[in-house]
Amino acid sequence: MAQPSDVDAPGLGRTARRAAGMTPAAAGRAACLAALLGGAIAAGPAPLAAQPTSEACEVVVHASATPKLACPMESVALRFRIHTRCPVNAGNADRIGALDVAYRLPEGVVSADPLWQPLPARPVREWRIDALPATGVTLTHAIRPARPGPYALADTLHVRAELASGRTVTPTLRLVDGATITVVEACSAAPAVRAYLPIAGRAQCWPTEPAADVVLLVDRSASTAVDGTIGAVASTRAFLMTLDLTRHRAAVVAFDQDIAVLAPLGAPRPALLRALDALRPAIGTSIDDAIAAGAAVLAADGSRRQPMLVVFTDGFQTGPRGDAAVRRAADAARAAGVAILPVAVGPAPNRPLLAALAGGGAARVAEPTGEDIRRRYLDLAADVACRGRP
Repeated sequence: MAQPSDVDAPGLGRTARRAAGMTPAAAGRAACLAALLGGAIAAGPAPLAAQPTSEACEVVVHASATPKLACPMESVALRFRIHTRCPVNAGNADRIGALDVAYRLPEGVVSADPLWQPLPARPVREWRIDALPATGVTLTHAIRPARPGPYALADTLHVRAELASGRTVTPTLRLVDGATITVVEACSAAPAVRAYLPIAGRAQCWPTEPAADVVLLVDRSASTAVDGTIGAVASTRAFLMTLDLTRHRAAVVAFDQDIAVLAPLGAPRPALLRALDALRPAIGTSIDDAIAAGAAVLAADGSRRQPMLVVFTDGFQTGPRGDAAVRRAADAARAAGVAILPVAVGPAPNRPLLAALAGGGAARVAEPTGEDIRRRYLDLAADVACRGRP
């Protein structure tokens, strides 16, 4: 009988040749053995164990937001819990040593963090994590969503990783949860109660923010400036960042003793911000001329949107016409359907005149913060929507 060493890789040829000189029984046994061994040979030798190869680590972010149901301009707490996940065969050189995390404010969202406010050209908050612990880190940020609707607040989060080898890469980002919230149309601080009231014969108004054309009248007179910086610019920029320019249009009109339209209605946000950045202090203040010019910009367009003037001024009129001319200009604009929101800027604003500009007393004058301007603006827009007039 043939020995196993007689079987070679080409199959059964050699064994079959030897079997030719054997008895039939021996030849049968040899053929059977050759068939068994031939299957093992055809399969080839067992492969060597695969050598470990370096695989990329990924960054895992568990995002959350509180509360899940919010009012417009209500503060929402964002939390990003960040850690890395690497395969067991990842090489040491490819493990993540440091992270740069960037969070861009979504459209319609403003920062509510007192320690960080965005630059106009770069509304991005950045963190540097030099040594990421094995347990991960938690980053927090407070925001205020300005308009109703759903928000996926973590979609604008980006990371860059510095590997142990010194290379900088964009790792795979695995987002968990997503920090989705919903902002409702309007909120009430009072608890819900069931009440049975008689019908008054008038339909209840449930206001929504109407699509608007908004002219931003910016007082660039020296009386609003502090250390050479126009006091109205920061508050105008803060309010502009809350406007949803997919629904509304905005223009920038600067005034001192002269009037200048710096960005027309419908200009994109970057152009509006550049117009604000270009402002420099000047002499004199003609608030009445500014209101008339803003109303003219709104009337010339012929739009069906709600016309709005947001007037950023300290309320100090100069020249012989005096405060009476400002009141007449405001009354004329309101008679034409234009809603007016004054914003008090400067170190000591003339609040009686600003209240007259508002047409509804001091309660309708906004303070120079993005949050208060937005709140007063929404109140005014709701009144216009319900009453049909400013």
